[in-house]
Amino acid sequence: MKASTLAAILAPIFLAGCASTPSSFTYNPNKSNALNLANIGGVQTGISDTDMPKDSTGTLATSIPYGVAFTASGFASPALGFTSFGGGAMSLLSFLTTPKAQGARNSIMAFMPSHMATSKQDAQKKLFDIYYHNAGKAIENLGAVPLLGSDEEMKKYTSKLTFRRALIQNPDWNCPNDAPNTSRKTKCWLVVDVKEPGVLNYPNFVTSSPSYYYFSASSGNDYSQIRFEKPKTAKIPEYEILSALSKTLPDWTYMYIAPKQVTNRIGDVMKFPFILRSGNTELFIKP
Repeated sequence: MKASTLAAILAPIFLAGCASTPSSFTYNPNKSNALNLANIGGVQTGISDTDMPKDSTGTLATSIPYGVAFTASGFASPALGFTSFGGGAMSLLSFLTTPKAQGARNSIMAFMPSHMATSKQDAQKKLFDIYYHNAGKAIENLGAVPLLGSDEEMKKYTSKLTFRRALIQNPDWNCPNDAPNTSRKTKCWLVVDVKEPGVLNYPNFVTSSPSYYYFSASSGNDYSQIRFEKPKTAKIPEYEILSALSKTLPDWTYMYIAPKQVTNRIGDVMKFPFILRSGNTELFIKP
């Protein structure tokens, strides 16, 4: 592996903070499943449910392809976008109430059963491995060549093994192959950053384990996340990669994807928030 590429894989953003827990771990039937999952995972500010967007005939559009995330009319269609659909019109401001709201950033949430790890640090590394290595497989299955940094390589330079980039190589996506003397900013990356969890024993609706390692997204800075870094010309099927990744994850962990943070394979910016869990896309729509 080239030294410049290794340095890019390693380069973390040093942030500090402490995690807090949601005020209630009880499922609220008056909220969508997405909002319940977001709230229990620590995303509580800058996010809310919306009325079901409707097309001009007042019916739910189901003709937009590429999966559940695109079946709600107006959510992703370039023709519909965020135009008016009566009482169902969506506004990005309804989701993002503050510039640095929890709802404005991608987050990883998890309730890892305590028997799966021997310590908080062990749980942190195991969750990182689940996301990082399965993300590499998802990237490869969609036709790109991932370049991942191994633990052995990382240990030569750092003791921090739960932050890492994966290089995405596919010229068809305008993601160049690894080459010497090229800037990190000209390449395409998937970033996985997993923070140390807390240990809780509150009853909840995500896992039946009486004790678990809780990876919360509530902290202003110290939260686990997954995101893409890429040049403006890149055309990465980000939603498809993350959706494929979610199919490989245990049901006690899931991803919150914030508005305008990922694109799909036809190049649309996905302007609405959603949860990815076990291969399912959960939308923030009022029950």
